Amino acid sequence: MPEVLDLREQLSQEQQSDFDVPESSFSDTLVSWNASVHSQSAHRNTIIAGLTLLVAGVAVLVITKDWILTILLILSGSSLLLHNQKQHPPLTMGVSEQGIHINDRTYFYRDLASFWVEYHPGGLKELSLGLRHWYLPHIKLPLGEQSPIEIRQALVTFLPEREHPTSLLDIVIKKIF
Repeated sequence: MPEVLDLREQLSQEQQSDFDVPESSFSDTLVSWNASVHSQSAHRNTIIAGLTLLVAGVAVLVITKDWILTILLILSGSSLLLHNQKQHPPLTMGVSEQGIHINDRTYFYRDLASFWVEYHPGGLKELSLGLRHWYLPHIKLPLGEQSPIEIRQALVTFLPEREHPTSLLDIVIKKIF
């Protein structure tokens, strides 16, 4: 009986070798920083929003006796309060010649369309990355104490700098979270 050759196994090994990048190439970061995604004011705003939804759920039940809306509001408020209790470790981010590293995830420059550094002195400092995927248009990263000028200088050689508009959803999420 002739030996059966499994081409799927060979193909998967070849595909993996195409995507393997040596770990040593990621160690040469140009700029790196740590930042927390959530602030104390966001913590307080999340508690207020969660409690407001819970009270609204009870009020809807008493006034209109609408069970579906009541359940929806109570579940939304409860999920906000539970999300608020979760510990959020700070992100470790870096810019290297291969891409942008966020904890264990790497966004290669070939997958990124552009970047924009949003900076208001004494206020907002964040890096916005525009992706080439239609279903995930932007990733917003806090800069923490890192200088926005250093980030821009490191990225401008690899990506075009294009202003990313702030959506209504981004504004609401920043107010609540």
